[in-house]
Amino acid sequence: MKEYVRDFCQLWSIDQLILYFYGASSSDKIISYGIDVRDNDLLDLDIYFGSLPGTGNTCQSLEGQEAFFDMLHFIHNPSKWLAGYFLREKTPSSAFLIRFADEQALRSAFDQNQKKLYFCLDLLSREASRSVFSDQRASHFDVLESFGTIASSTLDADELFWIIYHHVHRVMDVDAFFIGLYMPGEKAIDLVFMVDEEERFPRVVEPLGNGIASQALRRREPILCNRTKDEILALEKNKQGINFFGNHNRVSKSLLAAPIIYRGRLIGVISVQSYKYNAYNENHLRLLNVLASQAGVAIENAHLFAEQHLKAKTFAIADEIHQKAWKTDSVDKIIQSLLSLLCHHFNYLAYAFFYSDEKEGDWKVLVANEGNLEPQIKINRDELFSGGQNFVRVLNEMKSETLEKISREDWIARFFKKLPRSLLVVPMIIENEADGFLVVAEAGHKAFSEDDARWFELLLSRLALSFQKNRFLKGISNERDRLMTILNLFQEGVHILDRQFNILFANRWSQNHLKRAHGEAKCYQMFFGLEAPCKECPLASGNRLHHQTTFEFRSTNGRIFKISLTKFPQLKDQDHILEIVKDITQEIEFNEKERKVQQLETAMAIAGTIAHELNQPLTGITGLSSLILEDLPASDYNYDSIREIENQANRLRDLIRKFQKMTKIEKMDYAGKDIVDLRRSIE
Repeated sequence: MKEYVRDFCQLWSIDQLILYFYGASSSDKIISYGIDVRDNDLLDLDIYFGSLPGTGNTCQSLEGQEAFFDMLHFIHNPSKWLAGYFLREKTPSSAFLIRFADEQALRSAFDQNQKKLYFCLDLLSREASRSVFSDQRASHFDVLESFGTIASSTLDADELFWIIYHHVHRVMDVDAFFIGLYMPGEKAIDLVFMVDEEERFPRVVEPLGNGIASQALRRREPILCNRTKDEILALEKNKQGINFFGNHNRVSKSLLAAPIIYRGRLIGVISVQSYKYNAYNENHLRLLNVLASQAGVAIENAHLFAEQHLKAKTFAIADEIHQKAWKTDSVDKIIQSLLSLLCHHFNYLAYAFFYSDEKEGDWKVLVANEGNLEPQIKINRDELFSGGQNFVRVLNEMKSETLEKISREDWIARFFKKLPRSLLVVPMIIENEADGFLVVAEAGHKAFSEDDARWFELLLSRLALSFQKNRFLKGISNERDRLMTILNLFQEGVHILDRQFNILFANRWSQNHLKRAHGEAKCYQMFFGLEAPCKECPLASGNRLHHQTTFEFRSTNGRIFKISLTKFPQLKDQDHILEIVKDITQEIEFNEKERKVQQLETAMAIAGTIAHELNQPLTGITGLSSLILEDLPASDYNYDSIREIENQANRLRDLIRKFQKMTKIEKMDYAGKDIVDLRRSIE
């Protein structure tokens, strides 16, 4: 390439040749770079902007001149200089500036061989542009390949930001660099990584404005800005555009910004700035845009990893607090353990937990400053509701809230040794009421996000469950005592057993009436004097008890028991058995007597029925015999027989009356005779 350029310059008597390769067009400015040949030497070319070297003509004056073959525009300086530029697809692609050895060489080239000169210049600019850009593309490809490899090897966000910075620094001039994460809820940029002249600066949060980073976020596309000298002077004069971090006495002259987008979601922005004029071109912009796309994946992965890591720590704290809550019913000790664990796992400035004291009616405050627990503080309700209005709102609305710009005059400041700039207030909700709240303090501005609030809310919800569990267990304990009192009043045996027949509980009646052994014994040993389980017991076969089972058992002393088995629900073990033992010996004897009485009653009922059935024909016989005897003389040979029939009928009537008295048969008078009333008897 060098030899080709030298030969071209010698052929056309050219002392100096400058070729511009257009990187981009921004408003009315031309941004370019290229090669410079002087005295047969190929020199490094600074990026020119504004006036062309050695002439009074500006780049803007190249436009609007006479067209040549619809692709070449040029201007002519009557001195030794010739300047022009080429259009490719109606866009400037390259420009040239030629200083001939003398005016005659200029006239010869321009007047006599103009077409040939421009043809050769076009070929030369194409080859030179291809050579320069190919070298640059190779270096950019190396950076992208290296970044893709290294970025995927880390899940630490801060380490990832340094990797992005160093890779950008390899291929372009970087005086100032920052990565900002977009905060859509607050319409701000969280500048988590800022470097100015190789010095790292603390994180700040800036609202969206008119800067290049904000424009890139709004437009969701990369932006290149190379400021003119006039713009720089105006910014310095009006004190605008001065860096908000780093060197506050210099204005960035060249700026790049590319949005970080992951799956259509706006994550943040990367911005690169230089204190040099025209430091960047379209290739730099494309490179930064590709890096931002790759960074979006890496940042999202790092965010997901950090979120899972935070989730794991949150659950670890919640589980440990849950275990401590099982061992103590002291709310103070549980909250002290919580603050100690928070100090151990997180690096926030301080913590304060406010909770109500149900016994005294006031509020208690436990504070941990820089990892150290402070003595408990008591405040009355009026003080809290008058001084901490923001916190009362959290209690009333039961929603987390972040507070900024804390001053020493604020009511909350007295609880912390160092003044925080940001507070996260998270309520603890138990049974739809806020029983307390956690205050997390940090020194930085806007230190808390919605994700932070969400994880602390999860932690406090688990803490609330632990408190509820303690209250529930206390209630269960009280109810258990009441239940045992009731069971001791039962006039039958009530036992609670495990599946190995061990006695967990036996009521007072059972101990007084059934107990046969001392010390530890199985239920069949303790109450029935057996060496093995009852054959009728379903537990003896090892089967699970799915529903209530009842069976009878005859003891060795002749007593008969009715045994009922059913599941007894427990918090930790579902296999305990409730056994109810009832002595039914007397009940069985009574039932036997009752059965015999019922048999006798049945026989008597049958006798009553027979008497009833005999009563009807007997009435007829008695009436008929009486009528016959009234008209029959005593001398009649049938008179004695009929009298005997009447006597036997009267004897039968006496027997029926006796049966009727025994069976309580209701009677009624009919025609002067006692007749059985079957209807009333049945009723």
